[in-house]
Amino acid sequence: MRKLVPNSGYYYTNRIVRIYLEAMEEVMGRPGLNALLNYTGLEKYIHEPPGYDLAKEIDFSRNFPI
Repeated sequence: MRKLVPNSGYYYTNRIVRIYLEAMEEVMGRPGLNALLNYTGLEKYIHEPPGYDLAKEIDFSRNFPI
């Protein structure tokens, strides 16, 4: 997937993204979440989700389904 928006310089923490992905999995099921992550180009989170730390690593402008 092509990146259309430049990085914003503002970041989500890994913990927030991990909690959000877990909540989405509970609602959509694992196959639905995997399909969404593949569609948005974030397939790396299928097998290796972000950690529970407070590191700010995921830019707001990413094609993240939040």
